[in-house]
Amino acid sequence: MGSGKSTVGTRLAGRIGLPFVDNDVILLRRSGRTARDIEQSDGFDALHRAEADALLEALEHPAVIAAAAGAVLEPDVVRALRGRNVVYLRADPDVLAERVRQDDGYRPFGGQDHHDLLREQFRARDDTYRAIASFVEDATAPVDDIVERINSALAP
Repeated sequence: MGSGKSTVGTRLAGRIGLPFVDNDVILLRRSGRTARDIEQSDGFDALHRAEADALLEALEHPAVIAAAAGAVLEPDVVRALRGRNVVYLRADPDVLAERVRQDDGYRPFGGQDHHDLLREQFRARDDTYRAIASFVEDATAPVDDIVERINSALAP
């Protein structure tokens, strides 16, 4: 949340000539609900499962995909990501919290302070994200620099 997946993904997709797919858009199309709506009514486990199903659908076609953070933790998604290029846009959770401090009404915070939630998620997920990723990029760098490094690192 707040790492720049949509911004970086859109630019990267344009650069390499692939479509850009946002996991949140697929989730909304499939369920008619936002991530926050699902989290508030059904809980985080149900949200992560719905996000994972949306991501698995997105993986059916070549694209640059902004994956929902919880989706990539699901075992079937981890298996589906093997052998694919996966980029982890990594940033300090306090930086991410500043980026999302203006509530857009869609992000699921689970009733928690967004700083606390992002710190908790970072501690719980960072090692796993690093293990899944083909490439880890500093999400605090300028967007054009991020896109250039990803493109260079993942070029055939």
